[in-house]
Amino acid sequence: MPYESEKIRNIIFLGHQGSGKTSLVESLAALAYKTPKGSIERKNTISDYTIEEKNRLSSCNMAIVPIEYNGYKLNLIDVPGNDSFVYEIIGVLDMIKGAVLVIDVQKGLEVGTIKHYNFLRKHGVPTFIFINKLDKESIKYEELLENIKTKLGKSAISFVYPLGKLDTFDGFIDIISLKAKRHNGTECVEEPIHDDKKEKIMELHNVIAEQVAVTDEALLEKFFSGETLTKEEINTGLHAAVLAGDLTPILVGSALKDIGLDTMLDMMITYLPNPNELKPYVVKDNHGNEIVRNTISSDPFSAYVFKTMLDQYKGSTNIVKVMSGTLSLGDEIYCPNTQNTFKVSQMFFLFGAKQTPIDKVYAGDIVALAKLEGITTGYTLCDKNNPITYPRAKYPTAVYYRAVVVKNPKDEEKLGSSLNKLQIEDPILEVSRNTETKQLLIGGLSNSHLAYVLERIQNMYQISVDVVPPKINYRETIRKEATAPGRYVKQSGGSGFYGVVEMKFLPSGSDKNEFSEEIFGGSVPKNYIPAVEKGFFESVNQGLLAG
Repeated sequence: MPYESEKIRNIIFLGHQGSGKTSLVESLAALAYKTPKGSIERKNTISDYTIEEKNRLSSCNMAIVPIEYNGYKLNLIDVPGNDSFVYEIIGVLDMIKGAVLVIDVQKGLEVGTIKHYNFLRKHGVPTFIFINKLDKESIKYEELLENIKTKLGKSAISFVYPLGKLDTFDGFIDIISLKAKRHNGTECVEEPIHDDKKEKIMELHNVIAEQVAVTDEALLEKFFSGETLTKEEINTGLHAAVLAGDLTPILVGSALKDIGLDTMLDMMITYLPNPNELKPYVVKDNHGNEIVRNTISSDPFSAYVFKTMLDQYKGSTNIVKVMSGTLSLGDEIYCPNTQNTFKVSQMFFLFGAKQTPIDKVYAGDIVALAKLEGITTGYTLCDKNNPITYPRAKYPTAVYYRAVVVKNPKDEEKLGSSLNKLQIEDPILEVSRNTETKQLLIGGLSNSHLAYVLERIQNMYQISVDVVPPKINYRETIRKEATAPGRYVKQSGGSGFYGVVEMKFLPSGSDKNEFSEEIFGGSVPKNYIPAVEKGFFESVNQGLLAG
């Protein structure tokens, strides 16, 4: 069913590879729908549904997992933690304004964790930190907490506090509501806060209350006069502080044992923004003038394509966020990038690989569209009577190249076209033919990135290749002046052809090859000279020594 904008939350899950993002999304979906959850080891998670991801036991693609919980729709977006697939994150950060940064408590703050947090801060995305795997042994929670505040900033504040004896984590205390929840082996149940924890919890509660108070002068005066802030005042203040980026809530739990997940869902609904609260997007109309679009259903329709997926049988599917207005099945939409108009004939929600047809979506929601020929990542879709263009995401360029050679010569032509198709869903992949070495080159972010691309080629098109290092294009030049004759002799039955050219070679003093003639008195007809010049430039394309 379609949800109105204020009932939607779009949340991207990031973190270092192996921190448990996919398992967390899997557990949240299972909790919301009360269904059995899959596991990465069993290769049956909602997010990692491609052959390549199952083989690697690791995410390689973005996956959309929408869940319905207490009358709200939460679009959970699981993205790879591997830097080789960072383009999956970059394409969506300007569109999604809610995030969960997952940290493995045993490994602490890793390089990918800090990098992803900096991404989120740069793009102004309100963020939760979820410390995962507290059910494991030998954890140092307080040390990690201090490390988070040191490296990620003092805006990171605990909203919950873990419970357990020695190395046994079995629950937590909600510092805002002042309620304790302990896992009894199957579910979390409420229990009183024990006396030995009350002083610590009230200290943390007052820190949060003070943070709320500074968001409003009336609340600040109330706080310092000793009055207790109401639950509504605390929630409203925390929501505003999280939205502004002044607070980064820290939650704890275990995705494996489902500890802390219901509290996490409640807090994401309460404190993360709904699409109506987002800042207006600055866009350009078809005359290049800047205008704004609000993420509300009453504005003209517009959408941004942040991901294009390719299927060898179904063709391309475009995942879009509806930036403004509404979209219904059968609507005519316009793409200013291609200047083409399309009729929406197939529209559906994605749940991993599963497609659920839908008739209408509202501003802020995420939907997939099929059969839009020529539409790809970064394009804008809009009302044809109100054409606008959203700025495209800026992706890094390829830095790692390898040459590929087909094992079966019959696949040579098919390989080029297959790689070109994969470029539709991978904005970083580069494919080129080196005219000098005659090698087919592919470029990406790393060896892992290119290995994934070639695995896709094998699985989708049954093309096997060998990977070899690119040949180096050496350059030769001359260092001093030299003179040499060139002879042309050709006999063709009747009168033959005979010519002698005396050439002088010397350094040009620049990186360019230059040709000039020094014929005096018309001893050689001018119409002969262009042929000599052509031969000269053809010869310099190959070196005498290295070829």
